[in-house]
Amino acid sequence: MAPNDIVAELRRTPFTPFEMFVVDGPSYRVNHPDQCMVLLTAVIVGLPSPNQPDALENYVKIDCRLISRLQPIPREPNPVEPRDPPTLNA
Repeated sequence: MAPNDIVAELRRTPFTPFEMFVVDGPSYRVNHPDQCMVLLTAVIVGLPSPNQPDALENYVKIDCRLISRLQPIPREPNPVEPRDPPTLNA
């Protein structure tokens, strides 16, 4: 995949989380644009800590030629609080 395509996905407004698929099998979830750094021939993806999901614990470096696709991850809808039904005044 071209690095410019990855940069375009990271700069999309509003940002949509996506999964990055690699040809040899693994995939990596990108929840925030700061989690990725795009180089000329590779992408560095930060891996969140299991104990502290807002912090990155490790990273992987992936050759851009090995990235097969980016797939948006749909956001979960916000639950709507139930409302009381309207009452009729007689």
